[in-house]
Amino acid sequence: GVEEGTKVMTLPARIKRSKIRVVCAVGPEGSRTEQCARSLSEERDYEHISFPRMMKALSVNSTADVTRTIKDCVNAGRACPTDVSQYHLNKAITAYLDTQPATGSTILISGFPENLDQALSFASNAGEPSVFL
Repeated sequence: GVEEGTKVMTLPARIKRSKIRVVCAVGPEGSRTEQCARSLSEERDYEHISFPRMMKALSVNSTADVTRTIKDCVNAGRACPTDVSQYHLNKAITAYLDTQPATGSTILISGFPENLDQALSFASNAGEPSVFL
């Protein structure tokens, strides 16, 4: 978390305090979810986190054990382990919050969650998204 005076703020508390909206866009393979999310983000000036693109980049640029796990999942077309996915998504959201976004800003996360376990983990670790598309 982040220190506010002597109080450490959790990610859900930081999201709530900043009044940003978290929107998740998911769709079946071939539904052009990424393309739609990218266009929507550009049109509405949303922060866009492409979960599949982030995981693919991590499969090349992370520590050896994490890289191997992510690379195996990405290459096999499987969901990455929930703890690994949540950790890296939390880092991306925290990095955005560290830029001091305007009140009411929106983060659009495309391609996430990939399964129910990831959705439940996200809800408990970052809070429930405002909207699912």
